[in-house]
Amino acid sequence: MKEKIHDQMVAGTRKLLKETIINLMEQKGFESMTVRDIASNAHLNRGTFYLHYRDKYELMERVQEELLDGLQAVLKEINIVKGMKYVSAEVAYPPLVDVFRYLKENGRSFTVLLGVKGDPAFQKKMKRIVRHTFHSVFVQYSSLKDTNVPMFHEYMPAFATSALFGLIEEWLERGMPNTPEEMAVMHFKILNFIRIQASRL
Repeated sequence: MKEKIHDQMVAGTRKLLKETIINLMEQKGFESMTVRDIASNAHLNRGTFYLHYRDKYELMERVQEELLDGLQAVLKEINIVKGMKYVSAEVAYPPLVDVFRYLKENGRSFTVLLGVKGDPAFQKKMKRIVRHTFHSVFVQYSSLKDTNVPMFHEYMPAFATSALFGLIEEWLERGMPNTPEEMAVMHFKILNFIRIQASRL
């Protein structure tokens, strides 16, 4: 029983520290904050901070890892080829809805980390995860490589990554005014619109 209570206290303190570093990053940026700032704003002493993290860099790394691990878990369920079948019916593709839902649930953290006071490395890490998802999908479908474009299987994931990532960034910057379901439909509608316009050229 005591061990369970201790684990809950540890988890609670770490959650508080993660929330605090995001708050401070939004206010003053990562480089300007100190461990003293983090501990003070969390109403903890520095000794307590050091029981959990070596420094602010380790805390930031844990925050990013947690967010990206969760994103990767929902992204791996996506199959763009299957998802395109939802376009004509304008029905939200469930796995993509889950991605936007996860982003909305952690919206403030993603917004801050991707913002001007965030960490440029986070954007690269996030893009790498998204690209890996698309690459894994495209290499499974030989028909998608029946094209005259050299290295199609490399460029297509890059294009798909930029399209989805751009949509995500715009949505976050606007304060997520649309629902996850609306965003999932919008993603495929935009891709379909581009396809139709290209076919008319």
